[in-house]
Amino acid sequence: METEKDKKKRFYLKWPWNVVVYIFLVVLLRIFAIPFILLIMWWNKKQQPDGPEEGYCLQKTRRRLIGLIPAAFCLLFGGLSLGFFYMGHTLPEEAERLNEEMRIFYYLSPFLGAGLLALGIFLAWQSLRDALCPEKSGLAKSIRIQLPYPEEAPPVRKLFAMVDQDIKENGVWFGHMAVGREWVLGDEASRIPRIRGIFGRDEVRSSGSGNIKMSKSASVSTEINLIGMTVDEAMGHLDKYLDDAYLAHVPSVRIVHGKGTGALRSAVHQHLKRCKYIKSYRLGTFGEGEAGVTIAEFK
Repeated sequence: METEKDKKKRFYLKWPWNVVVYIFLVVLLRIFAIPFILLIMWWNKKQQPDGPEEGYCLQKTRRRLIGLIPAAFCLLFGGLSLGFFYMGHTLPEEAERLNEEMRIFYYLSPFLGAGLLALGIFLAWQSLRDALCPEKSGLAKSIRIQLPYPEEAPPVRKLFAMVDQDIKENGVWFGHMAVGREWVLGDEASRIPRIRGIFGRDEVRSSGSGNIKMSKSASVSTEINLIGMTVDEAMGHLDKYLDDAYLAHVPSVRIVHGKGTGALRSAVHQHLKRCKYIKSYRLGTFGEGEAGVTIAEFK
């Protein structure tokens, strides 16, 4: 088992010094800097076998700086296009000598140049926003909007820590995408219960006689939202939903009843207590909706 002393002996370039070194190598060596940058990236990864120290989510937002490369190309070609038009405008006799194809490009160059400049500025802004302001990044937003109460979402460090912990403990990597128990982490993050709720879960089983049976779970969501209903309406919907989910062999469900006065939550708990095929139920934890959600597990 690795000790704290062993961890302290490790040396690797931390943010933002790794970026500073990469920029310095590019300025100094141009295209020949690529193998040195790849070597440094490999070394940094080797020195962090348990995952990046700053966490997977923060690492992904900082890597969005690579978007400055296409942004730079857009700005360069946009500037060249506008420069070409300006030269033709100041030297009309030279513009008249252009052949037909170049003349078409000359008339289109101000629109093309302006479009490329706008695209380059947008890409640069997006990359810098994600890398330098992670709380405003697209990744943070994708996590926040999937919480039951996005407006009450915790600070970005807690949001990222919630996903990082799941990926670290349960994650299986497929290239640049990781699939954990609760979250799928790519350029954005998606909650697995939400994905199952949208697409369902397709299970095919073979009976002893050789007949193929399709599980009903392909059409049953793992979540029901009762917010806005009266207690009587909610209990009717919940009773039918629990029957369908149980028959579909769904292991557990997420019941969204909201916080409010607590009347709907109490009714849901009383219903679950009487339900013969419910093994246990509990209020949601951090990241699941807390007191506004109940997680029920089937027998």
